[in-house]
Amino acid sequence: MIESAGWDYIWLGGSHFSSQASMSPQVLMLCAVMAARTKNLKIGSSIHRPLMKLPGEQLSERALPHERYTFDNLMLDDPFQTAEQVAIIDQVSKGRFYYGAGARSRGSDERRDYFYEFLEVFKQVWTEAHFSGFEGKYYNYPAFYEPYLSIPKPYQKPYPPMLLPVDSQESFVPMGTLGYKIAIGAGSSTHNIRGSAILREDVKAYRQAWKDAGHSGEPTTVVRIPTLLADTKAEADEQSEKLMDLAARAIFQRAIRHRQHGRGLSQS
Repeated sequence: MIESAGWDYIWLGGSHFSSQASMSPQVLMLCAVMAARTKNLKIGSSIHRPLMKLPGEQLSERALPHERYTFDNLMLDDPFQTAEQVAIIDQVSKGRFYYGAGARSRGSDERRDYFYEFLEVFKQVWTEAHFSGFEGKYYNYPAFYEPYLSIPKPYQKPYPPMLLPVDSQESFVPMGTLGYKIAIGAGSSTHNIRGSAILREDVKAYRQAWKDAGHSGEPTTVVRIPTLLADTKAEADEQSEKLMDLAARAIFQRAIRHRQHGRGLSQS
């Protein structure tokens, strides 16, 4: 129905154990199903959030209940297996897939580096004809020791576009330096708590970092604007109230955290 209605893109999100807004605990699986049932629609994960834990890491106090349950009880995601899944979606869609991912790294340089390394494993295993091994701070894999060892390669070369959401001010310049496309919040989104004026300056810094690093092409910024669809207005109003309550809790917890660190909300 979406494709026949003339839509160009669909971005699929969700999270484990939450019936608020989107119940898509396996967003990559849903993308694969969508890819098999469409011909022209471009499909993106917005976002796939691999479960990652640093040694001794404790979840932030601002985490919501479903996020805490996920963090405490599920197994960690493996970059090798995730790379296989993404490559299969890209093959099934014949190059219509965009990989959007995030790791809740706001305020943590170490967690941000951990996530970047997760993505670096992708790039290497996708682009090498025979995997030569990976030695990093967080991930270590030996080289493939038989000629037949391999994983599926993406349809797009060298690999599908990666789109990474950016919330924290500290992430804009590193994203530009590393050459990633980014997604930002707008309007009343909880991903835009600093306000549009500051956000514009952040995007300028991202674009300059991209150019300074010598990446080809133009840096891409996708703007996310909150929308909600329902069968009836009454149902939409009810869902909106629940989501606004959830968002208010998240913003309130974030504001408390900033005050505890002696910073104003607009300086995060």
